[in-house]
Amino acid sequence: MDSSERQYSSLAVEESSGPRSSNLFRSVDIPSDTSAYFDAWLKELKPAPDLNQTSAIQHTSRAVEKPSFLDEFRFEGTLRIDCFVAGRIRSATGTLIIAETGKAEADISVAVAVIEGQVTGEIHALERVELGNSSKVIGNIKTPAISIQPGAVFEGRCIFLSDQHPNNIEVSRSDSVDSSIPQKAQNLRDQDEQQEESFFVAVGR
Repeated sequence: MDSSERQYSSLAVEESSGPRSSNLFRSVDIPSDTSAYFDAWLKELKPAPDLNQTSAIQHTSRAVEKPSFLDEFRFEGTLRIDCFVAGRIRSATGTLIIAETGKAEADISVAVAVIEGQVTGEIHALERVELGNSSKVIGNIKTPAISIQPGAVFEGRCIFLSDQHPNNIEVSRSDSVDSSIPQKAQNLRDQDEQQEESFFVAVGR
């Protein structure tokens, strides 16, 4: 290879390598001052939520979701409760069943109360109350008849109501009449004795 060919090849190499190196450096754009980008990034950041505020929000929502004791439930027939209820439960002739998974914070006034779960409040049953082996009652019970299974928990007073059946009312009236007869006889005897005493006094004078 002569000197002219060597000079031409070296120029070709320099021309081919020159534009590539210039394009490589031009494609990378690195700013000299990064403070502006850093400040913009800081502005986009949001503070982490406070744990105390989060717990306060959760407690507030729970307080709102809790049922009010002013709620009143009225029903006829049979009512079965498998969840949590609060308020007043009323039925003149109905049967209330608190299942094992049920929980009631209420004042109950029904004909028949069958308790398998938990009840906090007063129970007034016109006919009877049945406490199952898994029941827990905290409150007073008013009923003419009650049955408590082994394992049941009852904390309160049990007030037995008189059974107001027509037959019992008639019997009580007849008893009162019979019991008044000896008293009337005793009063007549006292009057006779007083008359005799007054007669003897008059004769003596």
